[in-house]
Amino acid sequence: MAFTTVLVIPLIAVVVEYRSYPAYSAAYDEGFLPRVEAFVTAGRNFFVGDTESPWSTTDFIIYGTTVFGVDQVILQTPRSIPYAGFEDLERAALIWTPMMLNPDKEGVQDANEVAGRYGLGTPGARSFVYMPTVGEGYRRFGWIGVPVVYFLAAVLYGGVAAVAWKRRGRPAWAAVLMFVVIGAGGAWSSTILSLLYQAGWVIPKFIVFFLVVGVLVDALLPARLCRRRPRPVIGGVVNGRA
Repeated sequence: MAFTTVLVIPLIAVVVEYRSYPAYSAAYDEGFLPRVEAFVTAGRNFFVGDTESPWSTTDFIIYGTTVFGVDQVILQTPRSIPYAGFEDLERAALIWTPMMLNPDKEGVQDANEVAGRYGLGTPGARSFVYMPTVGEGYRRFGWIGVPVVYFLAAVLYGGVAAVAWKRRGRPAWAAVLMFVVIGAGGAWSSTILSLLYQAGWVIPKFIVFFLVVGVLVDALLPARLCRRRPRPVIGGVVNGRA
């Protein structure tokens, strides 16, 4: 708890500052060193109070991830913005299209983009707020859409976790289980398109990665390091048996 309070929370605040305003995020396309310099500048400005943002980090979180964001969706849908239905879902086909072949392809992680349509966020920002899952469900199909999106998220994360749990005796699948459990925490901001991205690219990519690492470890480590040492015989008892 102390580590989180002292280090992680301030770091998250700096990341939000860095990714929320073009003054810093413009360095994204300028290479590694300019990005580092922009991040350091964002951190320095944040802590001395010379920040681009008029809000605190707490304001960011409340504004983007709580009922305020959902309220904007409900107030504007379908009064000024029609129900989205299956709009933009065809972009899921671009998941497997390499950027080098299609540099202008539309992104499939659309939560920040969707939030911007409802007046949330700042123009030109790379990341500011995300569309809460309740808002995603309502904007697409009305109230019935809310449980639908949560159901899709539960099927994805729960299904992969169940498969990994069944095979948890293997280190690779134990790592997959941990990855999915940690990743499921982000489901509060899931959109249907981002779930398709997780299902079609992110989760399979990490499953393959963990399995390949497991195979390499088994192949490269000396067999004697992988064998379990026999338990010593104490009082005529071995492994709990006389």
